[in-house]
Amino acid sequence: MRFLPAMAASALIAVGCGRAPLSTTPVAPGTLATPAGALHAAAADPALQAVLEKSLPAHGFTDAGAVLQDLESDRSAVHRATAIFGSASIIKIAVMAEVHRQYEAGLVARDGQVTIERRNYTDTWKPVLRVGDRVSVSRLVDLMITKSDNVATNTLVDIVRRQNLNAFMARLGLGDIQFHHKLSGGSVPVSDPDYDGGRNQISASAVARLLASIAAGTLVNAEESARMKEILGRQEDSSKIPGGLPAGARVFHKTGETSKLTHDAAIVEVEGRRYVMVILANRAPGGNTYRAFGSVARDLDRALAGPARIPYAGS
Repeated sequence: MRFLPAMAASALIAVGCGRAPLSTTPVAPGTLATPAGALHAAAADPALQAVLEKSLPAHGFTDAGAVLQDLESDRSAVHRATAIFGSASIIKIAVMAEVHRQYEAGLVARDGQVTIERRNYTDTWKPVLRVGDRVSVSRLVDLMITKSDNVATNTLVDIVRRQNLNAFMARLGLGDIQFHHKLSGGSVPVSDPDYDGGRNQISASAVARLLASIAAGTLVNAEESARMKEILGRQEDSSKIPGGLPAGARVFHKTGETSKLTHDAAIVEVEGRRYVMVILANRAPGGNTYRAFGSVARDLDRALAGPARIPYAGS
């Protein structure tokens, strides 16, 4: 798998005074992380599977893909786990992963300063950034995940290049995750001359394995995995999966939302339980509300907890 050099620093990035410009040397593809596919295979659990298959349609998920993977016991439950969905903002987890890979390889500096360009501006989801702003690469990653800022995402894609991102996902055995076009959808369209006609896509299985790699500390390396997890833990939208979990649950996640799609993907830590939960859905008329995600999450967490119940938020 060949990795392409990042976009020329002179075209996009200037670093702080006295620092060398960002490197554009391609990284050797054989020195990445443990492939996500090398994680221990989760064993299907009949009891968890029954809960998942009952809970999804009961709460309005008629066209969904889902994965529950217990990181302590490797028990799992899946529903259409390999079905391909439009990614919405879940793709931003993969963008973050590629940025952190390039940090580790010395291709991109965390404190490298970037100027926001008009070609990457879109007014979708009330962007924080404006054309002409100067911001660090690490700040862009933070805004992309915690506030789901599309301007930050588009700028990062110019830095790391989508070909590198897709090659990294393929190298990890996560070929279902593919980035083809910048994020827009607002009244101000972005300029995307590298768009190849494809759509950004994911599967519940691939996203779950990507998150499991972060949780295990094997995505890029332990330090970068910890940093990615910390950023996911500051996601500001807690209206989906977190809404149905016990008080005190720690959730490291990313949501995705369009007029046709509604997703959430999370690492959850609560009362000694650690698991990955991914729910991807095409919207059903009148269904797939934020509360529905919480209802499914509550059902699955209770199934993992077993007979010893503890207080749940909103229960």
